[in-house]
Amino acid sequence: MPVTDVPQVQFEQPDLLSANTNFRPANNPKPKSSEQLKMDGFTKRPITLSKKAQLDMQLLLMIAKEYQPFNLVNDIEFRKFVTLLNPSYTLPTPKTLSENLLPQQYLKLKQKVKDQLSKALAVCVTTDGWTSDNNESFIGVTAHYIDPETSELCSYLLGCIEYEESHTAENLHQFLREQFKEWDIGHKVGAIVSDNAANILAAIHLSDWRSVSCFAHTLNLIVQTALGCISEITGKVKKNVEFFHRSTTGLNKLKSIQLQMNAPQLKLKQDVITRWNSTYDMLDRATKIKEALIATLALIRQDLVLSAEDWRVIESAVPILKIFYEVTTEISSEKTVSLSKVIVYCRLLSRHIDQRVSRTELEDPTQIKNLLQTLQDQLKKRFKI
Repeated sequence: MPVTDVPQVQFEQPDLLSANTNFRPANNPKPKSSEQLKMDGFTKRPITLSKKAQLDMQLLLMIAKEYQPFNLVNDIEFRKFVTLLNPSYTLPTPKTLSENLLPQQYLKLKQKVKDQLSKALAVCVTTDGWTSDNNESFIGVTAHYIDPETSELCSYLLGCIEYEESHTAENLHQFLREQFKEWDIGHKVGAIVSDNAANILAAIHLSDWRSVSCFAHTLNLIVQTALGCISEITGKVKKNVEFFHRSTTGLNKLKSIQLQMNAPQLKLKQDVITRWNSTYDMLDRATKIKEALIATLALIRQDLVLSAEDWRVIESAVPILKIFYEVTTEISSEKTVSLSKVIVYCRLLSRHIDQRVSRTELEDPTQIKNLLQTLQDQLKKRFKI
């Protein structure tokens, strides 16, 4: 809705004399005690080209790293702010930023990365593709290597590239070859880590590169398959979450009851279909506010109340899934070499599930028995021995 009849507010202007040293009086006139110096009584002290270049670079970094639009430099209040800081500095135009300064810095940074990669003895590449909300296809390629001088793990995103070709194995194979050639690492690629899609696996094998399936993605497939055993109940919890995210009245009532119970004021969490960890978060959070959730729904939405059997399933599933959640979080580290942990984690997960299956009792919910059996079967199928 447009806002009308907004009162005009006058802001007090800061004292430029005391706040900025880039002004000096013309002819050095001495003002009378009752007079205030005017702006036209001063001249600007020009800044050096190196200083302007430094300011332009910092502006570009701010826009790039803070995800600001290029037309920020046209914002009236931003321009006033910059003028107060340094009246001699002239902001570049959006076109100068996007078509001049940004390409220059990109080329400099690209050469710097190439120089760093040239020192690497071997390179591991991770790649993944996805589709944006605007139905645009992108492929990301990241290079990882151990710095021979510092022995530190280094990673560089070589590109997040819009890809309009069909995602066939041959096309993806050619795409990877072009990327490796551009960065001069084709002869250094020791392995390529990807998801388990048939097209990218076939593309990697076309050049006899070593293929390593993403461990986190494989875990995601295992748990997503197993979660199908309790999908009816997770669907009910999801409806609870959607209701409280949608209803201000319901959310306020939940907070009020939590206060009455002297319980922490926690909100329900929504799950994301592509990340099973979010489903665990959703179920775990529901158990933490169980009493308040039951009381609130009983008062305002009885049709959404979960049964005692539903809660049995949820409270049994959470500790079973917790170890998968922790392993997924640990394996997602960017600063450590995670491949060396895979065998350890595979055995840890298998032992955890095998022990839990051995403790299964007749009174355990059928959904939990199915969940455990599916996890056990999937671990054996995906990780062999």
